[in-house]
Amino acid sequence: VVAIAYHLDAAGEAEQAGEMYLVGAERAMGSLGGDECLRIVERALARVEPGTSHHRRALELKESALTLLGRQDERRAILDDLLELLDGATDARRLLQVRGRSIRLSYELGDLDRVEVEAGSLVEDARAAGDEHVVGSALRQLHMVYRDRGDHDRALELLDQAVALFSAQDDTEGIWATLVSRGICLRQSGRLRLALDAYLNALEIVTDAGLSRQEINTRINLGLLYVNLGEYDKARTNYSQALIAIRNHGFVRDEAAALVNQGHLFLVSGDHSMAQHTLTRAVRLARSTRDNLALCDALLTLGVLHLARGHLREADALIRKGLRVARDLGHVYLSIQGSLCLAAVCLALGTHDAVREALEHAQLATSLGTERGLGWGELKGMSLSAQAHLELGDPETALGLSQGAVDRLSEQEIEDAESVWARHASIAAAAGDADGAEHARSRASDIVERIKANIGDGKARKRYLQSPRIRAILEA
Repeated sequence: VVAIAYHLDAAGEAEQAGEMYLVGAERAMGSLGGDECLRIVERALARVEPGTSHHRRALELKESALTLLGRQDERRAILDDLLELLDGATDARRLLQVRGRSIRLSYELGDLDRVEVEAGSLVEDARAAGDEHVVGSALRQLHMVYRDRGDHDRALELLDQAVALFSAQDDTEGIWATLVSRGICLRQSGRLRLALDAYLNALEIVTDAGLSRQEINTRINLGLLYVNLGEYDKARTNYSQALIAIRNHGFVRDEAAALVNQGHLFLVSGDHSMAQHTLTRAVRLARSTRDNLALCDALLTLGVLHLARGHLREADALIRKGLRVARDLGHVYLSIQGSLCLAAVCLALGTHDAVREALEHAQLATSLGTERGLGWGELKGMSLSAQAHLELGDPETALGLSQGAVDRLSEQEIEDAESVWARHASIAAAAGDADGAEHARSRASDIVERIKANIGDGKARKRYLQSPRIRAILEA
């Protein structure tokens, strides 16, 4: 198609050449990725008549290519141009869709207040226009505000409304997107098996439909869930398939999120060298694409890696930086995660002042988890608070908090439950509860054995068992 456009160009048929370049750009978006699509669409923009439908389509394609390449400032300018070009009377649906794209950019930049206002307005306007597809998409965007602020029940209600609209229209992509969003919401609120069902249903839909970018997105999320469930081989397979596809298609922005998750897998499975390499690249990519959520996640995970390696000053600096980003974004999930990470670093520093600070961060995570219905944050905060009380010479309070944390493990599926049990074992022993300590050690060892059994590669299994965290659990 692009070759035909070149010939038309050479023959002086600029408008026809522009139309063919548009076709070529659309095909490049699906198969060759953002760089090639952008190169072709720039040729189209130079040849199509400004203000025409072809010109508008070229701008939309350019914005999509810039999305993949993470060039956010240029995207805002194009979206503003499109909103000016589109006339609500004649292009009502396209105008609504472009407003949705503008909301997506605001979310990616972390402006939840703007998303809430604009998505709420879009829901109302799309309903008035009778456009149920746009209503469903706007409800999905609105749910992210509630999810990121920690109101998962309200977020799930909005997703239920969206999937009902998409199902009534047999909208495959809309159903897929809502299932993935549902999986994320359920995973963040600790309902891991329900999240797995949502992701697997989403993966089946996009695999059958041949939707490559959607499959990438699903596999990144599915990989993280498998890590949470302790099924590292399945996580590794999904991340590898996602990254191969990302690089084949040139989806630069997606790569940062995928690398953060892969780096997290390397960390928990004991491959610290690969974790360092992967997470450092993730930080660099997230900064270059202005992906603030991926940057926050990468900084926190890299900080935890330095903590695991005993580099406490580096860990402290990275985690504080990541926590600042999370709070600036108003992202409750990552704010709780950052508070827990910082509490762990302060406990490792071990001074009286550091332990007092650890207690403050752990208590904040506990209260936020309780307030927002995020049980994993509540119980991990209680566990770290218990450790701080023990270090401060109050084993009785420590035992009560730690017992409360392990009691909640029967209701809440979390990653790293083995560490909560191991911490309880040491607290119970210090408080004189020998039977409780032995029971907790047994529970921690059982989880490690289950994860070990799911690691098929002998070298990977050995690395996991030799990591300092797991060695400490098994040798306790």
